[in-house]
Amino acid sequence: MRIWTHHRGKALGSLFGLLLGLGIMLLGVFWALFIAALVFAGYQIGKRFDEDNEEELLDILDRFLPPGAR
Repeated sequence: MRIWTHHRGKALGSLFGLLLGLGIMLLGVFWALFIAALVFAGYQIGKRFDEDNEEELLDILDRFLPPGAR
């Protein structure tokens, strides 16, 4: 627990590096980067919901989708 409370960023960064390295070895560079981008996008959307923001998912999607897509 001490490591987690004092070195959380280092531990998460190391874990991310390990997973990205394994992904590149198993899937290839472009697939691994594509998956990492999707994970980051999911994290950002989840973060917005955790912050109790009034913005709904459809409002977020409207910013990224072309007009009239919904």
